[in-house]
Amino acid sequence: EHLGRVADASGVGASFWQGKAVLELGAGCGASGLALAAKGAIVTLSDRPALLPLLERNVALNEGLNVSVCTLAWEDAEASDFHRSNHVGETSGSTANGQRLAFDI
Repeated sequence: EHLGRVADASGVGASFWQGKAVLELGAGCGASGLALAAKGAIVTLSDRPALLPLLERNVALNEGLNVSVCTLAWEDAEASDFHRSNHVGETSGSTANGQRLAFDI
């Protein structure tokens, strides 16, 4: 919410984020990414495996946002690991460094 207010106060407004792809590395609870998704961004939240359940829960609590969650070892990541070919609400069959990508869980 705060991030959204900052964007609005700067004169950028919510339309700036509409349709923009955002990758949040080390998302933690996902608050920043969820705030941008509420402004219309297409967000991928990523963090270590231990935080995946928290991210998935917070995405589920914020239904209707265009957010995906993935576990990823960033040091081994390639840009192609974040390609989203599926629509919101579907689960991808692709993997990122051996981890399954899940959308809108």
